[in-house]
Amino acid sequence: MNTTPLPQIDNPNVDESLNTGDPTVPRGRSSYQKISDERRQRIINAHQNGSTVKNVSEYENLPRSTIQNIVKKYSETGRISKENRGGRTHFKVNEEIKTFIRELVDENCGLSLKQICQNVATRFDITLSETTIHNCLGQMHYSLKAIHIIPTRRNDPNTICIRNHFAHSFLRLEENYPDEQIYFVDEVGFNVSMRIKRGRSSIGTTPILRVPNIRSRNVSVCCAMNRYGVVFKEINNRPYNT
Repeated sequence: MNTTPLPQIDNPNVDESLNTGDPTVPRGRSSYQKISDERRQRIINAHQNGSTVKNVSEYENLPRSTIQNIVKKYSETGRISKENRGGRTHFKVNEEIKTFIRELVDENCGLSLKQICQNVATRFDITLSETTIHNCLGQMHYSLKAIHIIPTRRNDPNTICIRNHFAHSFLRLEENYPDEQIYFVDEVGFNVSMRIKRGRSSIGTTPILRVPNIRSRNVSVCCAMNRYGVVFKEINNRPYNT
């Protein structure tokens, strides 16, 4: 790509370093220009060699205020490169806290954001907002979803052994009695209990909360049936004495 050399500035008040600038710097003014560190260095050199802010501004095609800010920043701090603009520069949540939060949620997916904040404050003596905890969980790919509740005794070794024994006993029973003479009798109680329905876990996984069985007195139903249908049913306001 051919570039046209910049015209020489015929002014004794303009430093010669401006005449050796980068010819690829655009001459047109835009709404916002990113000024490279090399260009900032050229501005500083020209100003230190005697060029006025006005002359440097005209040559670089930049506002005087921009030139003044660059020179002022260099005079006060000795810094030429541009500082980062805005944004958070300090994060309270380090990897140790993230690991602790992950372990908390994996152990009990029903914890609220407030409870997680309290646990973090107790462990690390630091105060985090619920928004910070929410954002942290999102960064770790944990989302809020419905909890799948599993009673602690549902699949313990003893329960599995009992199921296996019943299955073998029932097979032997079918060999000695006809189907219509085999009845299944059971009762069930309907109760209302308050449980957390939504919890957090890693995306793509189901939040599981293991809780003890909770039973309360309410409406109970007793029913007898065989493989052909219901033979008897009864509703009671008290649990059946089984």
